[in-house]
Amino acid sequence: MERKSSLIETEVTITLSATGKSKDDAAGKIFSDLKREIYKKVSGIVIQMEPKDVFIDKVDEKKYTERFLFLFMPREKKIVKLTASIVVNVKYIKY
Repeated sequence: MERKSSLIETEVTITLSATGKSKDDAAGKIFSDLKREIYKKVSGIVIQMEPKDVFIDKVDEKKYTERFLFLFMPREKKIVKLTASIVVNVKYIKY
């Protein structure tokens, strides 16, 4: 009887965006969402995911001054929006 391998290896490119208080925070959110997006694109049981390449497409930083009661205690705040394309090598079992 001939045995056929069910393990499939493919590359998937996913573009994700996230916002955070810093660049590190936004990048962490992107990589936490990566797993969920891989499961949406691949039909099967994912065995291994390995990022091959990361491209930072866009970084938007917005700074603003926050005040208590519009007058007191001003402080600078920053919001960073990061968009990245990630190439992932995925090994999965197709059933």
